[in-house]
Amino acid sequence: MNEIKSVAIYCRVSTEEQASEGYSISAQLQTLRQYTSLYGWQIAEEYVDEGISGKDIKGRPAMQRLISDVEKDKFQAVLVWKISRLSRNMLDTLVLLDKFEEYDVKFISYSENFDTSSPIGKLVVQLMASIAEMERNTLSENVKLGMTQRAKEGSWNGGVVFGYDSLEKKLVINPKEAEIVQLIFTLYVEGKGLKAIANHLNKAGYRTKRDKHFSINGIATILDNQVYIGKIRWLQVENWDKKEGVEKMRTPLSLRGNTKQLSPMSFGISSKPEDKVNPLSSVSRMSPSY
Repeated sequence: MNEIKSVAIYCRVSTEEQASEGYSISAQLQTLRQYTSLYGWQIAEEYVDEGISGKDIKGRPAMQRLISDVEKDKFQAVLVWKISRLSRNMLDTLVLLDKFEEYDVKFISYSENFDTSSPIGKLVVQLMASIAEMERNTLSENVKLGMTQRAKEGSWNGGVVFGYDSLEKKLVINPKEAEIVQLIFTLYVEGKGLKAIANHLNKAGYRTKRDKHFSINGIATILDNQVYIGKIRWLQVENWDKKEGVEKMRTPLSLRGNTKQLSPMSFGISSKPEDKVNPLSSVSRMSPSY
């Protein structure tokens, strides 16, 4: 094993972990920087994947750069705060450790003390990786249950909605965007089609939150969203496979929102704004929305 002179620091936190456990990238970095200083190691580079799940290493840009740099002999060790930061998938963890060993790069976990160069050390890593995978599955299920309960209580679970701004987990009406939403429903009630509505908005100079032109799918999503009448739709689609495009439909929860967290819009077109919200089930969706 090469003498350690420089190390790569890898940090990761998923959205679920941020929500339930309060993991912090800055806290991980601070701890690991102090650890390298204690041993006199130079930091070759810091690799950070923020808001990304530990389930799959392929979808992590910083992890892919780390693997590439391992092969370029840029450092003698990879340092993480905890083995679960590397991956919560046992197979991925073992593949990564094999890659490190192939290029004579040591793996160091600040929280767990083991030596991957010995058979016993490798066994300990496998056990820890297995535990991390189990924790990931438990965490995912707990977060899902928690968000479902929040929906049942009429609370907003997050996500960007045109016509609203997200402020401290609350949806607050954005006056300028709300005018556009009202215009969309007005045009729809007048008999305009999705393409005609999108063209009308784009020609008038209106843009989406991302400063893009309105699309047919975008208009359909707005017309199909019950949040504008103060309702929350939850668990519309389960087990979505992006690659295969396979979905398992569930009966969605349609619940009255908590008025402290979700303000319904007043359309002013008729006495029953619900009449203007017509689910466009015939419009195909490229991916599920919650």
